[in-house]
Amino acid sequence: MTARRWLPADYQDESIPPPRPSVDDWIVTLPGDAYALAPCNDTINPEDQWILSDGDLVKFDWTEDHGVAEFTVREDGTWELDVPAPEAPEGGYLIVAVQYDWDTMNDGLEAFAAALIEGDPTPRTVTIVFYSWSVRSVSYLFRNGKFHLVGDTIAGLRH
Repeated sequence: MTARRWLPADYQDESIPPPRPSVDDWIVTLPGDAYALAPCNDTINPEDQWILSDGDLVKFDWTEDHGVAEFTVREDGTWELDVPAPEAPEGGYLIVAVQYDWDTMNDGLEAFAAALIEGDPTPRTVTIVFYSWSVRSVSYLFRNGKFHLVGDTIAGLRH
């Protein structure tokens, strides 16, 4: 199984920071024994940091890297892989993209092949990456300097 990595759900937008091995890896200790969520990028003003207090609920998404494959697509839209495609993990979407080209991201090989041919009908082989992303965010409660997984419900909130 591939190692799961984590990202605060609120940090997902145009420039997503690299996910980290643990939700606790997103905790930054500030002067005076205060805590904050690590910033989304290095240019954030310290005054704009997400200060964490006991009882704060933070939602995280997980991702898993499933490696690369050589994907050959033909003019008629048929395709083949040089290795078997991985299965989507429970609770996650399987995503495919041309390596280093996230604009090609798609959630299925058939749709991926169709998009490649639509953009350029030339038969070709490309290196693709497989990864998965959580279907739902996972809730964590901040308490005593650490995140604690929340069950299915807390104070009426579901994740």
